[in-house]
Amino acid sequence: IYMLSGTLHYKINGKEFTATSGDSYLIQPGQQHEEFAEDGFISVSYVKCNFYKNDGELAVLTDDYAKQRILNCSKEIKNIFEKIFQEVHAKQLGYWQVAESLVIELLCLYLRKINPSIDDDVNYEFGVSDNKPNYGNRIINDAVDIMKNQGIF
Repeated sequence: IYMLSGTLHYKINGKEFTATSGDSYLIQPGQQHEEFAEDGFISVSYVKCNFYKNDGELAVLTDDYAKQRILNCSKEIKNIFEKIFQEVHAKQLGYWQVAESLVIELLCLYLRKINPSIDDDVNYEFGVSDNKPNYGNRIINDAVDIMKNQGIF
């Protein structure tokens, strides 16, 4: 969730936080959450997705609730949210693949922010796997099947 304007109070598993314009936070799998506005109107960008480990299990990026929020986000994160919504609303050829790649980029930026010392040998994987759900990205799924059948991987 990226805060475009206003002030939002939210709880994650009963622990309360506040987000204001320019802040971002994420809710991880299995977390109970609720949001409520202080006064007036708020405006947010909201992206819902899942992130998987190599074993096909849903990934939890951090156990520290405070690290699930980014105060005063970088312009880079804000721009990714904007690009995701532009692609999804325009619905031009390939919009789903572009939006999906932007979500992956967003998750990587969150992961780097949460754990700056992380390296590329971490047990997270993107794309299609036999033990992960198929998100209906037919072009990528077909390409993966062709490569598997040809023994490329």
